[in-house]
Amino acid sequence: MNVLVLGRRTVFSVFTIVSMLVAMLPTMAFAAVPSDISGHWAEPQIADWVNKGLIKGYPDGTFKPDNNISRAEFMALVNGAFGFTAKSDIAYIDVPNHAWFYDVVAEAKAAGYINGYDDGTMRPNSPITRAEAAAIIMQVKKLTADPAAADKFTDGSAIPSWSKGAIGAVADAQIMNGYPDGTFRPESPITRAEAVVALDKAMAAAGQSGNGGTSTLSVITASLAAATVGSDYSASLQASGGMAPYSWSLVGGSLPDGLTLTTDGTISGTPTTAGTSTFTVQVMDSSGTPQSATADLSITVDPAAQALSINTQSLPNGTVGSDYAASLDASGGTSPYTWTVVNGSLPDGLTLSNDGTISGTPTTAGTSTFTVQVTDSSGTPQSATADLSITVDPAAQALSINTQSLPNGTVGSDYAASLDASGGTSPYTWTVVNGSLPDGLTLSTDGTISGTPTTADTVTFTVQATDSSDPPQTATASLGITVDPAPATSGNSGS
Repeated sequence: MNVLVLGRRTVFSVFTIVSMLVAMLPTMAFAAVPSDISGHWAEPQIADWVNKGLIKGYPDGTFKPDNNISRAEFMALVNGAFGFTAKSDIAYIDVPNHAWFYDVVAEAKAAGYINGYDDGTMRPNSPITRAEAAAIIMQVKKLTADPAAADKFTDGSAIPSWSKGAIGAVADAQIMNGYPDGTFRPESPITRAEAVVALDKAMAAAGQSGNGGTSTLSVITASLAAATVGSDYSASLQASGGMAPYSWSLVGGSLPDGLTLTTDGTISGTPTTAGTSTFTVQVMDSSGTPQSATADLSITVDPAAQALSINTQSLPNGTVGSDYAASLDASGGTSPYTWTVVNGSLPDGLTLSNDGTISGTPTTAGTSTFTVQVTDSSGTPQSATADLSITVDPAAQALSINTQSLPNGTVGSDYAASLDASGGTSPYTWTVVNGSLPDGLTLSTDGTISGTPTTADTVTFTVQATDSSDPPQTATASLGITVDPAPATSGNSGS
């Protein structure tokens, strides 16, 4: 989308015209020349437009040429005159989808000549100013900005910088002129008569005037987006030149199965078969001697995405008070996926994030059953469900060392004793964390003290047991081993 940003104000670009108020104002419906334009300075242009069906007046037979025209009405003129029928997604906070101008704004955005305001509004019912109209026309006509030319107006020094180049450009091109007092009045709303005359001049300069011939009709759509079997599809053909509105038809080949082309140039439907279809479209304009143009196009229909399914069949147990994390897994469809719990509930303390991660710290022992749903990101979303459960075990008993004392050893004699613990999560790992064992003895990680003592003594030390939980628990105990001297050996006595 082309947007001209001048100074701090966002201005539209690319301009157009429409059968003003036929599509624009539902209350306007009459064919006679309006009664209040006789003698008006814009009478020739207004009368010509009315006679050609480009614009209509009010039910009371008037045109009200000196009334303001709103931004939405101006967009409707542009869309109709230039045949803009393609629509873009819009989300302006002041353009509800039930408003008469919703499609008008959608077409204007798709055509690329308007972008709204930075606060997310379009202000469709606000009057459009002369400065805004000038900026639009400059973009439509692809004129060169000429700020210096705007200085010829007596209020040139007061023209905002964002619009000065555009006002100079349209003045140079004799599309918009100032007032008899030499002013341009950029911030004044443009009147209905001024809008018709300015647009008529812009069209005439493009060779597309209501008072003259029409430019050559051509199809400007060069390619079409791919489709997918089973997914809704919509694309709009566009043309330029000639006289809008346009009528489209298929004159060669065929569209993919499941798609149709409407006369307004919309290709839509739900494809049923994968493959590439080539075809020829024809557009006809509304001039007295209709022009036509053709284009060869194609649409590739991709196979339907693999059916979405959930691969996770079971989930690991949790433990009260211990951190828990598990990830759900799916395949098929179109990623990314979004996960939710649609029935039942997770164990207390656990939550499921949108990305499929179940995490938290369980607070209650028991088994919880629940149903999860995964939704993919395809145009027509797929979803799948699975019934799962998580068992939360009670918190592990605190780890403690049961061994309170160890047997004595004897110098030179084999020694063996086993340390004992309970609670926590087995297996346990044992270490000496303070002091040392008697010379000749060692402690294995499984809690066995063994060896052959070499020195008589009483030795105290501290052992530590570490369990296998996550995070691990530890417990310590102070113990001692007394090593007795080797027994005396009796000798033989002489005679």
